[in-house]
Amino acid sequence: GTAPALFDSISVAGPGTVWGATTCCNVGAPIHRSVDGGTTWQPIPVPFGQPLTLQAFDADRAIVSSSDEGLWSTDDGGATWRQIDTIAYGYGPLTFIDAQHGWTNACVIYICRDSFRATSDGGDTWETRALPAGASAASFLTPDVGWATGDDCPGGGIDCSAVIFSTRDGGRTWEETGRAPSTLY
Repeated sequence: GTAPALFDSISVAGPGTVWGATTCCNVGAPIHRSVDGGTTWQPIPVPFGQPLTLQAFDADRAIVSSSDEGLWSTDDGGATWRQIDTIAYGYGPLTFIDAQHGWTNACVIYICRDSFRATSDGGDTWETRALPAGASAASFLTPDVGWATGDDCPGGGIDCSAVIFSTRDGGRTWEETGRAPSTLY
């Protein structure tokens, strides 16, 4: 089969294995998978609504964040799906550094602030961790070492500074490590 004209999220899962998610345009199956390097694509039906991002680990295993129905996982190439996390608000992009350790920002109507979700068991369980005040996203190099970005805008956003925070304990605590002037207007 052919893939939709547009993937909003794509994940390479090994030699020849690629998964893609389409979040717009009513294209039928919102997820497709190729096991031949993208020459052909298999549509993957899903039991949830609009996918936001996906993280594939191999031809069989993938995790998908849904716009309003939580995180979903498949271990059989998309033949079956199980919901692995649900929160009262949405999810941001999924990021994994290996098959066990991953993160997703917690978002409300696409505004990501205050917290993120973390897993250390491949997505079976998720824990909420706080971001520093003003931070909107976190990224990790190892399960413990990461950075968050944000802003400090006293006076209603006229005189802002971009702020960088770092953690050495997986986001359980943060310290400010840098600041730069930012012009928003």
